[in-house]
Amino acid sequence: MKEKSFHGLVGHTNAQGQLVFKDRNFTSSDFYSNTYMMSFFPKYWYFVTIGSRGRGKTYSGKNFGIKWVIEQIRTIIDSNKKGNIRKFMWWRLTNDAVGKVIENNGSTFFEKSLLEKYHIIINIINQDILFARDDDYTVEVKWAEDEEKKKERVSAHDAKRIMESLSGEIVPDSIEYNFIQVGKIASIQEYYKYKGNQLNDYDTIIMDELVRAESERRTFNIPKAFINMIENVCRKRKGVRVLIYANAIGEMQEVKQLFGFMPLPGHFGIYKIYHKRTIIEYLDDSEEWKQEQSQTMAGVLQSSSEFTNVHMDPMEDLEDFFIPRKLATGKSYFASIKIDRGLWLDIHILKSYYYIDTDTYTSSKMHHSTRYALDKTLVTAETIYSKEIIQFIKDMWSLSKFRFSSKICYEWFTKALERFNII
Repeated sequence: MKEKSFHGLVGHTNAQGQLVFKDRNFTSSDFYSNTYMMSFFPKYWYFVTIGSRGRGKTYSGKNFGIKWVIEQIRTIIDSNKKGNIRKFMWWRLTNDAVGKVIENNGSTFFEKSLLEKYHIIINIINQDILFARDDDYTVEVKWAEDEEKKKERVSAHDAKRIMESLSGEIVPDSIEYNFIQVGKIASIQEYYKYKGNQLNDYDTIIMDELVRAESERRTFNIPKAFINMIENVCRKRKGVRVLIYANAIGEMQEVKQLFGFMPLPGHFGIYKIYHKRTIIEYLDDSEEWKQEQSQTMAGVLQSSSEFTNVHMDPMEDLEDFFIPRKLATGKSYFASIKIDRGLWLDIHILKSYYYIDTDTYTSSKMHHSTRYALDKTLVTAETIYSKEIIQFIKDMWSLSKFRFSSKICYEWFTKALERFNII
C-alpha cells in the first residue's frame, strides 16, 4: 500500500509497481467521467480536475448539469409535487468568455448530441439558461368545423390529437416551447454585480477554465474574485457542489492560493485536501489529443528549429543556466526549499522552467508559504519533508529544467543536492 503523503494522495501500487486508482479516468482512454469525483459529495465540496485535454471535461460538466435538472423536472413537475427546481451556474473567468457563450442565444454552447440525448431545446436570455423538452410546447389551432371560432393555444399533446383527427389546423410558425429557467452563466470578473442577489436556488457551480491563459492579460485577482463569487452564491449554505476544470499545471498559482496545494508537474493522481473539502484529480492529456496536436499546423512549428530572424528569448537557450533577475519577469512563486540550517532557496515557475533564487526576492505575501526541507534532519514544526518533492527535484534535474539567478545559488543548490545524495 502506498504511504499517504501530507496532502492526501490516494492510490496503491500493484505488483508491477504502478500507481493504481479506483477512478476509471486513470484506467480508460475514453471520454472523461465525473462519476468517481461526485461520489465524494457532500463530504467534499470542491472537485478540481486538471489536465485530461481531449477527453471532454467541459462536455461532462454540461452533461452533469443537464441530467441533474432533467431528473428534477421528472420528479417534481411531471409528478405534480411541490418544490423548486434547483439550478446550476456556469462560471467563466472574464466577461469576454461569457459573451462568446451567450452569443446567438447560446445556440452553439450545448452540443447537439446532448440536446438529442435529453430531448431538450436550449435558450439563453441575457445570462439565464432556459430548458424546454422538445415535446413540451403550445401552438395555435384554427378549428376547421367552426370558421367563426377564434384561434386558441393548445398543448403539444392536444396538438397531436387535433392533427390525427383533422378537427383543426395548426397555425404555421406558432409553436412556443414551455421554457423553464434552470441555470445562469456568469463571469467571476464581475463578482461585485452579484452581491446582495438572491441565489439560494443554485446548488451546483461549474467553473470552466479557472486558470488564465499564458497570454491573457492579468486585469484582476482570480482567487479573490472566485472566493467572492462563492460568497455571493453560498453565503452560509453548505451542500453546494463546485466542479472546477483547468487544462495546464504550468501556471497554477490560482489553484495553490485557493486550496493551499498544487500537484507537482507530471505527478498524476488524486489528492484529497480534507481541511479545504477539496479533491484534486490530476490527469495526463489523452494520447490521441497529444498526437493530433503534434500534427496540427501550429503543432508542427513548435518543434521546428528552422526559423531565423526572430527575437531569441534567453530562457530558450538550454546552455544558459544563469538568468539575470531583470530577465525573469513574469515568474510565479512555487515553493521554498530549506537546504541547510538558516539557509533557504525559493523555486519559481518561469515559463516551462524552475527558477532558483534566494528567498530575499520573493514577495512578502508568498514568502515561505510552501515550505519543504531537503533532508529529514532539517524538518521543523513548519517545514515538512516530502518524498515527492525530492523525486520532483530529481526528475527536473535530469531534464535540465532548473535555471538560476546567480552562480552562488547554483553552487548552494547543487552542493546541497550532492550532500544529501539527491543527485
